[in-house]
Amino acid sequence: MAPAYAASGKTPVLSIGGACKAPGNSCNPFVKGYVVNLTITNPSNKTIWLYVPPSISAVGTSLAFGYAGYDDGGVLNTGNIEVPAGASVTVRLSTTAQNSANAVFTMTLTFEWGHTPAAAGDTEHDPVSVSTTVPGTPPDCCKDAAVATTSAPAARSSAETSSSTSTAAAPTSSSTSAPATQAPPASLEPTPATTAAP
Repeated sequence: MAPAYAASGKTPVLSIGGACKAPGNSCNPFVKGYVVNLTITNPSNKTIWLYVPPSISAVGTSLAFGYAGYDDGGVLNTGNIEVPAGASVTVRLSTTAQNSANAVFTMTLTFEWGHTPAAAGDTEHDPVSVSTTVPGTPPDCCKDAAVATTSAPAARSSAETSSSTSTAAAPTSSSTSAPATQAPPASLEPTPATTAAP
């Protein structure tokens, strides 16, 4: 057993950034539900793939979540997510739900992964998981490709990679910053109202 794990390389690191709701058809290509910004960092010297669909669980809501794909130039890519050796890739995942209420809940994504494009070719790795507390999801932030992700450990150098089967695309707005109204996820929590003195 030990030699197999030794040869398999280092485990990928997952980090969730902003999350928002996708109401109806207003956030194409995202379907009705929620959008999650996920950064995958590959610290190994081998290309890895995250196999989809991930397992999605949530605590604090009765919604049942599914997986639709990730934004790849304005269309949903349903293929496995490729991350080159030593690189980080940020993808915007589309998760389905019965509705897109402005809910507060904790979401956990769990992925199988390996070093082959298809899951059947590499099954020796333990799954990787990441959780985030969604503190209330504002409407339509899914339209903003520059929503910041938190704790992305490495540069998105893999945005230049391409594959005819499944390549994860980083957000295209690398030279622009998010609007002032699009704060990082922690700022999505409601702030107390203040009143000015008369």
